[in-house]
Amino acid sequence: QVIDSLPTDYRTALVLCDLEGMSAEQVAAVCNCSLATAKIRIHRGRARLKEKLASKCDFQRDEDGVFRCDRKT
Repeated sequence: QVIDSLPTDYRTALVLCDLEGMSAEQVAAVCNCSLATAKIRIHRGRARLKEKLASKCDFQRDEDGVFRCDRKT
């Protein structure tokens, strides 16, 4: 839900890079934008995602060292 709430350009760049494993160059080609624009979209998408998650979650590491989100009430 949080990823879906991001602006389309940021969401697309973030998903392609961080979830699909594409490079910034590949993201630029898919999104038909410059490399600089792709990098900006990835950076801003990550920043907005971090901000939105921080407002909804208290993050903690579990016993395996994995970050977990305890939803804020």
